[in-house]
Amino acid sequence: MPADDVLETRVGEAFEVTLEAVPTSGFGWELELTHGGGIEVVGATEDVSTRPLGSPGVQRFTLRATEVGETELRFVLRRGVGDPVDERTVRVVAS
Repeated sequence: MPADDVLETRVGEAFEVTLEAVPTSGFGWELELTHGGGIEVVGATEDVSTRPLGSPGVQRFTLRATEVGETELRFVLRRGVGDPVDERTVRVVAS
């Protein structure tokens, strides 16, 4: 699913948030749960395959709703502990 969107899901079902990234550049997306709760991280992967250094790819977050309600997920792009250079927000509505 693209970021900056609303996602509807059911409690217990896994869902993915996919963000464009350049994993080989040292920048990576980090997840921050900002409002609400009831979301658990199942996994996170980076598509680095066999592309040349600096080529674009994607970073995938697999999550699951653990309770009914609405949660805002904030993803920030940063290098190491530096200041964020980008952010995306996803509102999750679980039933």
